[in-house]
Amino acid sequence: TGTDLCNTIIYEDGVNVGIGTASPTQKLDVAGNIQFSGALMPGGNAGNAGQVLVSQGPGVPPIWQNVSSSTFWAAEAPNNVCLTSTSLPGHLIISGPTLSLNAGDTVIIWATGAMNPTNDPANCSSANYQDCGRSTGLFYINITGPTGGATMVGGYDEETVHYYTQTFGPNHENDGDKFNIVALISINTTGTYTFDLYGWYDSGRSSGGCYPKVWASSYYGAATMLVQVVK
Repeated sequence: TGTDLCNTIIYEDGVNVGIGTASPTQKLDVAGNIQFSGALMPGGNAGNAGQVLVSQGPGVPPIWQNVSSSTFWAAEAPNNVCLTSTSLPGHLIISGPTLSLNAGDTVIIWATGAMNPTNDPANCSSANYQDCGRSTGLFYINITGPTGGATMVGGYDEETVHYYTQTFGPNHENDGDKFNIVALISINTTGTYTFDLYGWYDSGRSSGGCYPKVWASSYYGAATMLVQVVK
């Protein structure tokens, strides 16, 4: 009727629009519940299934993000492994998980274990250790991804015994009989990734015909690998 819009709950003061309120304080001010059947699209983006809206602060539109979650995978070596190969890839110690990962995921990997020297790699299942000198192994986590490439993250483990002791005792020289590998990896490409623990024999750092023997279960503890995925 002339300049007035009658019989409605919509109010407009030239700056803001109100629904259910005659004094709107924002561009759109709704007093009551909102129901809609289409997508909520900040910046024209409807987001992906399972995502949530995250505030970026005053004056900035919210954005869609994945819900943060974390999953674990863990395994121990099923048996003793003697590292006799002097070249990569070496010996498979733990066959790890095959995981479907998305770009933006973070993977935390931890592998640990122990070894002792043996001069009888053919009898690797034996619980006995030998006074053969120094044995050195290089341990690494092999990561294969969508491109088929590998990332190796590893470190040395060196075990030394005196040649005359016959048993671990007061004369036992311990030069790092446990290995620990920790890696933090950001996934850039969505796809399937596999994580395995390998080890090989470094003959250049060993002596006395000693080979590294990785224990699956022993006085020192089993070789173990943990993989945590944070989305």
